[in-house]
Amino acid sequence: MNIEDLLARDIDEHLVSSGWLKLEGGPVDEKALSDWTEVVARRLGLPTRGRSLPVVEVLKPRTPGEAPATSLSGKYGFEQFPFHVDGAHWITPARFLVLACLRADEHRTPTLLVDRMALALTSEEEALARSAVYLVRNGRNSFYASILSNGQPFLRLDPGCMEPLSTEGEAALRLFSGARLSPYVQRIIWNAGDVAIVDNWRMLHARALVQSANSDRILLRCLVM
Repeated sequence: MNIEDLLARDIDEHLVSSGWLKLEGGPVDEKALSDWTEVVARRLGLPTRGRSLPVVEVLKPRTPGEAPATSLSGKYGFEQFPFHVDGAHWITPARFLVLACLRADEHRTPTLLVDRMALALTSEEEALARSAVYLVRNGRNSFYASILSNGQPFLRLDPGCMEPLSTEGEAALRLFSGARLSPYVQRIIWNAGDVAIVDNWRMLHARALVQSANSDRILLRCLVM
């Protein structure tokens, strides 16, 4: 879908059918693309920000030494990130995630997606995801939670901030990693000016392995409540 058609179309049906949507043909200037990202976010809900971050954040591959120790870059550097949802360290994770590509690197490093609805957990696996408890680290606002919970429409998952408190917690994390997810992985292949909307309550996402230490990949991100 062309980004110029965004405000004239009902995008809800696309998100319901597939959980995500890519819009093409956006601006490639950083200020203009940032403004477009926020326009898209406001079409979906209320843009929000993380601690001391702007509403539209710039994402670049960083080594562990360059990134905050508690971030995924701080833990994984240029390796593939684990699948996660954004805002898992909040009581209620972000409803939508808006990503925009300012610059694609030479390897076209993709964003990976998995639809949780496709996983079809067994009753035993779902029970494990509901019972295993984690310490969700968020500074003074840390709390305890499980991946799934009764009455909770979202899945809470982020190995970067969720510390398993038992072997059951470690086993529950494995339900959403590795070979279990491989058959369901979808890819966003980026071109400059692309904007993607992701249903953050439905889709798990990850950044693929960054193959070059000199990667100039730059994405913009806005979280929507």
